[in-house]
Amino acid sequence: MASLAETKLSIIQQSLSSQIRCQIDKNKQMLLPINDNWTCYGSPIEAYEDEFKPVLDSENIVDLVKKKSSPVVIDLMAPSDTLASLFRKIPHKSKFGIALSYIDRRSTNKFKRDEKLGIKQLAGDILGVTTWKEIEETLNGRKADLIMERAIGGKMTITSNVRVHAVLLNRVWKLLSNDYGILLVEMPSCGNNFLLNNKIRNLSDWLSLLKEKEIGVVCAGNGTMKLTKTPNSPKELPFLE
Repeated sequence: MASLAETKLSIIQQSLSSQIRCQIDKNKQMLLPINDNWTCYGSPIEAYEDEFKPVLDSENIVDLVKKKSSPVVIDLMAPSDTLASLFRKIPHKSKFGIALSYIDRRSTNKFKRDEKLGIKQLAGDILGVTTWKEIEETLNGRKADLIMERAIGGKMTITSNVRVHAVLLNRVWKLLSNDYGILLVEMPSCGNNFLLNNKIRNLSDWLSLLKEKEIGVVCAGNGTMKLTKTPNSPKELPFLE
């Protein structure tokens, strides 16, 4: 039976006007080839740590992952280079990573590197239901200890439809472990309304609601956010209730 998030994603996709859908498809073509100005694309893990430093509470990403005995990490809207940079710093023999990009542009050497490090590179449309199914199939019952999404430029290029961004965030949440799994994400700069349902008036209220629902949350002025999923956190983020 489809979850509430899956049902709403389907409804949203069906309700998008042909004009919006056409613009999304047009914007996707702008991503090919990858814009050279997107210097964060394929950057080392240190660049992610600099970006998310305001929400990391004096920790770093490497230390967060090292705490897990068999860490599972996902990097969305990115090639596998950042995960490879991270996994080279992790001594664990048992580790698993997924990188999702629109197209797999890896060389033979990078493919072999990823295979050795336990990284799977998937290629797919983040707006497509089949892409999320492929991620879940690749996880094969696992849940992610850490999910990173440093892709504000890519997300806003694909679509500025606020409803889509909200549902996608819940899609990501579903993949996260409830054993204090962490989501590091850049939020779209299209206002606070996409975070809110009709009962919430502002971002501060939404953050308070997350805490009430036992979701750890740290939000920084640079648009970065850290969400922590606890054993008592809801299966879906509350703004979609």
